[in-house]
Amino acid sequence: MIELTLLRTDVSDGVADGCLADLTQDERNAFAGMRREADRRSRVVTRAVLRRTLGRKLGCGPADVPLSHLPGGKPVLDEEGGRAWHFNVSHSGNIALLAVADNPVGVDVETRMHGDPVAMARQFFCAQEQERVAGARDAGEAFLAIWTAKEAVVKMTGHGLRIDPRRFCVPHADTAFQPLPPPYPVAEWQDCRVASPSLADCSMAVSVMGAPIQELRVEHYEH
Repeated sequence: MIELTLLRTDVSDGVADGCLADLTQDERNAFAGMRREADRRSRVVTRAVLRRTLGRKLGCGPADVPLSHLPGGKPVLDEEGGRAWHFNVSHSGNIALLAVADNPVGVDVETRMHGDPVAMARQFFCAQEQERVAGARDAGEAFLAIWTAKEAVVKMTGHGLRIDPRRFCVPHADTAFQPLPPPYPVAEWQDCRVASPSLADCSMAVSVMGAPIQELRVEHYEH
């Protein structure tokens, strides 16, 4: 089961400040030190919604959800939480995408294309993916579709872009998934493309390892 939350983070100071009660003191201190106020509000609201979601599943208050971090910096439920739930978060502009699942999960959301998609594909994609971008009617859209899927895969592993994105291909109609290179084995992997009618300029991807996806729910929070 995967529960997705699509969140607008361009909220007022009052809304962001109202979310502080759901955070730990360490989180409040960390976010208070951010230079851009818009970034601070975005991180505060996103972390609060994540904690509320996990708190409902664990039967505890948002601020009591036991979070820790892997060596690479990825936040996880610590041993006290039993690691019964996995989660991942992505930000782009004033949009955030959160996923909570009962298997390892990674997500990515991108709201806009920066740069030349064909040139960037040559820099970051395998040969098959480069051809898909170069031959697409909308190269920017094709690039983002592949990029978000790749980001979701490497985030699922917890290693991020320390995994060379050129060394594996994401599935397509005529392309099978090529496993990640050692030491990042992914035995089973699925990709979900998520449509968002109210945010049509977003490209979103969800990757999950293990059991088939049973439920996919998108919720829109607009403050």
